[in-house]
Amino acid sequence: MKFVAADKQGFAKHYALYRALSDPIWIPKDIDGMLKVYEEFQNGFFLVDHENITGGAIVEKNWCGLPFLMPAMVDRQAFFDALFSEVCRKSDLSKPVYFYGMPSESLPFLTKKGCRYDDSEMNMMAVLKPFERTSKQGVRLRTIDKADYETLVKLYTETYRASPLDSIRRKDEPFYEKLLHEQLQNYQKEYSFIATDEKRTPIAAALVSLWQGYPFLLDIVVHPKVQNRGLGSLMLENIMDEAAKKYDYIRLNVTHDNPAKNLYERYGFQPMKPTFTYVLDPQKEKPF
Repeated sequence: MKFVAADKQGFAKHYALYRALSDPIWIPKDIDGMLKVYEEFQNGFFLVDHENITGGAIVEKNWCGLPFLMPAMVDRQAFFDALFSEVCRKSDLSKPVYFYGMPSESLPFLTKKGCRYDDSEMNMMAVLKPFERTSKQGVRLRTIDKADYETLVKLYTETYRASPLDSIRRKDEPFYEKLLHEQLQNYQKEYSFIATDEKRTPIAAALVSLWQGYPFLLDIVVHPKVQNRGLGSLMLENIMDEAAKKYDYIRLNVTHDNPAKNLYERYGFQPMKPTFTYVLDPQKEKPF
């Protein structure tokens, strides 16, 4: 069993097949678009056993992502052992090594190797259907424009600084400046909204993009001063109602400990395959 470099097209096709087999409830609307997304990744590797591709991953210096195992892969312990060794071989072990998007079956192995849990995400999907929306007195919704960049940075910063989640609260304003700059490059204006109060002060926002042929909810943020008043529900209903005119499904990612997961579940979002991020802390000696 050995790792060999993969061409971008070959890696994309195998990873797409893995996704289709591991998440059978969701098939992308735009297969070609999905392949192009995966073809953007560099440094893809296949794990080969007797000339058969049994799995693979993106392996960079000090991080690994998009791991996959083909259904015929029997010795999963051998796969994770080979992957871990390959990542460590390419990394500077005096610095943290990140393992992104790892399946749940890899967690006992990574823990045994000395990695610690860092973060987790669950991909969720909902069937779109129109909602009966009740208007909230004094709340107005308008579409987001790129000119709202500074307004959104302020709203995101104030909202997430008050979050009960350490992974969110610890971010500084420059983090949201960069995040929103990237998100506003490809957001879908017809599904992205700002909510303002009677004084036209922004109090909530929602950003939606397209990913692999379907709308993808990037964020819903509600200012801490007006939380628990139904604004999140109002924003989500508006997004789903508009998207239902053109699409069958909508997707999002949410961390397991995020209270917003309860809101999404109330509106029909179903969990797909969860992924986890683990970190190998700096070590003086190689762990293998």
